Order: sequence, then structure tokens, then C-alpha cells
Amino acid sequence: MSNVLTVSLSSKRFGTSAYGVVKLFATVASLGLLASNCASHTELRAKFMHEFRIGSYEVARDVLVDTTGKKDDNFLVDIMDLGMTLHRLGRYEESNRYLEIADDRIKEHFTTEISEVLQAIAWNESAAPYKGEEYERNLVDIIQAFNYLCMGNLQGALIEARQVSHKLDHYTSLLEAHEIESAYKSDPFASYLAALIYEAGGSYDDAYLSYRKAHSDYSNLGEAYNVSMPEPIADDLVRTAQLSGRYSEADEWRHHSSIGNERERVQGHGEIVVIIGIGQIAHKVSRKWEVKDGSGDEVVVTYPEYQKTPSKVMDARVAVDGHGEVNTETLHELSTLAMEVMKERNEAVKDRAVARAIARYALKKTGRIVTGSNSTVAKAAGIATWISINIAEQKETADTRSWLTLPEKYLVARVWVRPGSVNVIIEFQTNGYVSYQREVRQVDVEPGSKAFIVVHSHEPGN
Repeated sequence: MSNVLTVSLSSKRFGTSAYGVVKLFATVASLGLLASNCASHTELRAKFMHEFRIGSYEVARDVLVDTTGKKDDNFLVDIMDLGMTLHRLGRYEESNRYLEIADDRIKEHFTTEISEVLQAIAWNESAAPYKGEEYERNLVDIIQAFNYLCMGNLQGALIEARQVSHKLDHYTSLLEAHEIESAYKSDPFASYLAALIYEAGGSYDDAYLSYRKAHSDYSNLGEAYNVSMPEPIADDLVRTAQLSGRYSEADEWRHHSSIGNERERVQGHGEIVVIIGIGQIAHKVSRKWEVKDGSGDEVVVTYPEYQKTPSKVMDARVAVDGHGEVNTETLHELSTLAMEVMKERNEAVKDRAVARAIARYALKKTGRIVTGSNSTVAKAAGIATWISINIAEQKETADTRSWLTLPEKYLVARVWVRPGSVNVIIEFQTNGYVSYQREVRQVDVEPGSKAFIVVHSHEPGN
């Protein structure tokens, strides 16, 4: 992260007097102080992420509480990380309170400050308040839904899962109004989660429609961003179509399913749904494009790009009493989605970012011309302009802030079991397929119900 100084040469701010020039030089000199403040926040964030990655969530929370609010520009990312840390600690109500604050901040950015949001999309806005990526805004609702599921509140979880599509519709329309196209117009993960919750509550027709939407969303996103579709959706469509009396549609979906009469197969049973977060999401790095003009100056454009975050966690195994090991399916590939959406957006806004860099380049050239002036004040102002812009370019980096406590991907394991108390064992595996993290959950399953378990991995060792 860096603080990029933006210097205004308007007479309203500095005037044309020698005093105004002194103020300008003082502003340029303040860069060192800004960098010092940023470094301390960066160090705290690094300590927080270290503790979080190895599963020391209490320590991580304490570090983050000391950090949050010290830099308002980072308030949103700090508060999202705090919400996720509290989720990992099992403090679900407290987690939702902080995630609701994050949601309010997001709504503020995307209603009253849309022009600023689009400026942030144009890169080089590290000193502006962080406003979140599209998938991060969705995950604020989804993590809240997970919290409600862990508390046994299906209605609360459903409300949060349904919020996602409304946000995406609103955001897509705003982007299109500013001539920015995106294929990320729907979130299959949210649709799939809503379908599971509808079915758990006995709303089978709504469940069928949501599974159908998830199937469509996975198909569309898979084509655009290489996001895979979980195989059980075909079985889900057959089952919920039967349960909601859509028999002809059940017959159509049966051609895509490996199971015959899905309704009869699960009759009298309940289902255990295990949602598993693996690894750590991709992180942003700063890239730079430089073109020299032959006279010592250059046009500089920086832009963010996602890179995979190294992780020793490779997979998870789930075993259920009486059923042995249960297959896991990839439910949501967050890193893949983040990287592909960023590539798409970078292409969409590249021209405006280059235009801004050229405008600054022209200003720097003007500063050089004014430097040769016979006027002492004008010459000093020209030197100050040239110095300030060069310092800004040297320190400039793309905005690399992001919600780093999210997993790389989510898996799901689902198994229909007879009613009763059941032990579920979740084991995470390293890249050598050695199990290092083991959790045992006991769940009570009722006929026709769904029992939800949400669990995340942490990095082995320290």
C-alpha cells in the first residue's frame, strides 16, 4: 500500500505568491511522514494475517481490534477481516454485527459515491477509502448467511443469500450506465446456497427455482470465467421438481442425473451439508507500465493484478457415521473468479487510466517549461510541480488492498442419512496429503431436514 500525493496547482489552494510556493514544498515534504504512518499500519496488518493464517484467531482478533479505525481509508477491509475472524472463532452474532457495518459502508459507497467508485476502478487510488471488489461485496452477505446457518436461523440465512442478486443487479446497472461491461452479473454460489436453505425450510418450489438459477449461473460463469458446476445440482433439480409437483420438469432433468427417483431415495431421511473453506484467496500485486519519451520523462500507469496465494492446504476429506468417506465437490472458486473478473475490468478501464497518466505527463512537461521562466515565483512553482509528480510516480503503486481472510475456494460435501445423532469428521490435508487439521462435529438430523456445518482450514505449522 502507498500514499500517492495529489498536488493541486490551482490559485484557490496555493495562490501565486511566494508563500503559496512554500506551502507547496511543505506538502511535497510531507510524503515521508505519510509513508511512515502507512508502514505502521502495514506492519500491524502483516502480524494480523500471520496469526490468522496459522489459526491463532484470538491473537489475530486482538491485533485487528488495535488496527481497525486507525486509517479510515482501510476501514472497510479491516471491518470485513474482523467479521471473518469472529466467524472463525464461532462468535457468529458478533461477526454479523461487524459485517452489517461493512454492508452499510458498501451501500454508502454505491449509492452516494458512484463517481468516486468508478475513479477507484481506474487504478492508482491507494489513498482513497477502500470500496471492495464485486465478489467481496457478495461475500459480506454470504458469510452473514453462514453465521445464521451456524446459529440455526434459516430465515436470516435466506435473507442474506437473496441480497446478493439484488446487489449484483444494482451494481451491473451502474457500471453499464458508465459504459463498463461485465460478465459477472450473477453469483451461482449465492443461488445454490439459497436453494439449499429453501429446501431445508420445506419451500420446495422456491428451492427448485433457485437450483435452476444456480445451474444457469454456473453455466454462464463457467463459460466466462472457468468456474465449475457442482455435480449434485442435477439430482437437486430432479428431487425438488418432484417435491413441488413439477413432474415433467423432473423427467427432463433426470436425463442429466445419475439417480432415478430422487424423491423416493431420500424419503424419510435428512441431509448433512458440510461447506468447507480451503486455503487463502488470491492477493493483489501492483503492476506498472512505463514508456520513456527519450528526454528523461516517462508515462507511468500502475494497475492491480491478482496472484494465487501459496498454501499448503490442498484438500479436505469428510467422513460420516455409517457412510464412510463422502465425496466433496467444488462449490465456489473465489481465487479464479477474482483473477478473471480483475482481468476483464482492467481491459475495460485501461483507456481511461492511460488518459489520466498522459494528463499527468503533460503537467510534468509544463513544470519543466515553467522552470525555465525568468520569474522566480513561477520557476519555483515549476520545480515544485516537477519534483512532486516525480516523487508521486516513484512511490505510486496500484491499490492492492483486498479481503484476505477469505478462502481460496469452497467445497461442499452432502450426504443423506437416517434421522438421529451423527458424527461428522472433517480432515484437511497438506500438499503431501498428510492430514493436519481434524474436526469432529456431532449433529442431530431430523426427517426431511438439512443440518449445516461450515468449517475453514488454516495453514499447518507456523
